[in-house]
Amino acid sequence: MVFFSCQSRLNRDFSDRSIDPDQIISATDSLPPTPQKELQDPGLVNIPMHHNSKVDFWLNYYTKRNPKTMQKWLDRRQQYAPMITKILKEQGLSDDFISIAKIESGLSMHAKSSASAVGPWQFMKRTALHHNLNVSYWIDERKDLAKSTHAAATYLKQLHKRFGDWHLAMAAYNAGQGTINKGLRRSKTNNYWDLAKTKHIRNETKNYIPKFMAAQMISKDPEKYGFTMKALSTKPSFPDEFYELKHPYLISEIASYLKVSPKQIKKWNPEILRDVTPPVRFKQTYKLRLPTHLVEKMPTFIKTASRIEIDDVKMVRVKSGDTLSSYAKKYGVSIKAIKQHNPKLNSRRMRIGKNVAIPLPNYQQM
Repeated sequence: MVFFSCQSRLNRDFSDRSIDPDQIISATDSLPPTPQKELQDPGLVNIPMHHNSKVDFWLNYYTKRNPKTMQKWLDRRQQYAPMITKILKEQGLSDDFISIAKIESGLSMHAKSSASAVGPWQFMKRTALHHNLNVSYWIDERKDLAKSTHAAATYLKQLHKRFGDWHLAMAAYNAGQGTINKGLRRSKTNNYWDLAKTKHIRNETKNYIPKFMAAQMISKDPEKYGFTMKALSTKPSFPDEFYELKHPYLISEIASYLKVSPKQIKKWNPEILRDVTPPVRFKQTYKLRLPTHLVEKMPTFIKTASRIEIDDVKMVRVKSGDTLSSYAKKYGVSIKAIKQHNPKLNSRRMRIGKNVAIPLPNYQQM
């Protein structure tokens, strides 16, 4: 099982192509890292902090070369910290760990790396599935802040149990457990800082802990580094209430009835990938996040709304001669339903080789 997260290649907000990583990590420090004294939160795990030239490089980068990005991260931190901190405390971890998500994604629900790691904690699909996060055509729970934070905390604790060191656990979170195991074995060390001086891990992982420490130092004392820290948000990051849907519905219809935009529904439920709520099976339900006053309106909506009778989708690759009519006849579904699931599809000019999503009827409900 490999967890590989490419924060350095996420997007323009998180990278600076003028930086040469080789220049950052090639020179070894003349002095060992200096431990930083911090107030420890009793009963919670804090990540040991060090201060060295590599950390100074990233402090300078965040404060001098890219302060706008850091300020954006700090603002998001204050918005999402109440929810994340609550979950971390339940797992016995301090809010230090928020800075991992900060350097991974900038705390963006929709962040995606070039290696296809997704969400605020940048899970790869395989690792996400292993930690019970649903990743499918309909939904990607790597984008769900609460569920992905639970999964990340569990995974980090597992890595710490394996390596017995939080710095190595974080390095494994970034590069994969196998990579760190092999690097430690070849370099004959059990110390992250010694491992970072070798060629056995990538530059991204060599910079990962220094980046974290720089970001964490700024979070602890933002004014010292020229930033402002807003008060913690008193409003929930996401609605606390859910309405359980037994059938899929068009998000546009839900939004219209509730007098909000479809974009707002998806903002409250960033894990939804399509313009329809996910279909459910075996008497399960889909829990749609909504504010309390809107949850109260949903029973009336359900009575009048036209539900979509689908069980799942089948991805079909267009072949010569295929038409929407032939798909509708073959799979027993309406042309309208196919168009709803493929809003960008030009039915008159279907390109050979293009994938078309065919909604499969839910025969149990029809």
